[in-house]
Amino acid sequence: MLHRPPSVDWRQIAPIRRRLRFPTDATIVSGGEPAERTVYLLLEGTVRLSLMTADGREQAMVYLPPGSFFGEQAALGGVALCADLVAIADEPVEVGVILASDVTAALKQRPEAFQELMRITGEKTSLFLQAAARSAFGSARDRVASLLGALRHRQDPVAITQERLARLCGTTRVTVAAQLRQLADEGAIGIKRNAIVIRDTDRLAPNAAS
Repeated sequence: MLHRPPSVDWRQIAPIRRRLRFPTDATIVSGGEPAERTVYLLLEGTVRLSLMTADGREQAMVYLPPGSFFGEQAALGGVALCADLVAIADEPVEVGVILASDVTAALKQRPEAFQELMRITGEKTSLFLQAAARSAFGSARDRVASLLGALRHRQDPVAITQERLARLCGTTRVTVAAQLRQLADEGAIGIKRNAIVIRDTDRLAPNAAS
């Protein structure tokens, strides 16, 4: 679920036209809107890409670290993305707005930038497919464990309540509490008040309990 940071510093390739700040859980951009000819570069903080269900539940799919690109497919392709897809500030963030025309110009002059953009898009697509498979066919344990593994890269212990964890997994607090107890029994995590300590990352892998 954790997208690798880019190996190319896009700030050195295409000019940032505007800088925007968003508080925790603010929606930065959502699918279904007319495709904007702008790309977003994450300068500070973490952004999560989530799918929203018809009844308003959220399923966190991919986490983006600083330096990540998002919105590039809609901006460069000129086609609006899935209406259920949203980019949300997972903590206070700052994003830079880059014009799609500036990105296109940079890609023509910098072959390494084109290769990096293809890697970024391909990796995010792969992570989305993996997350979608877990959501559709995986167990509640796998969804909770995968999310904890992604959040661990930002902070350890993972400071999160069971209510928030349930919301990001698109499930209930009762279900999350049961899965956390199972993971604790397996030795994968330790549970503290409003925080989870990761003890064994290997045991967070899908099907590790089997």
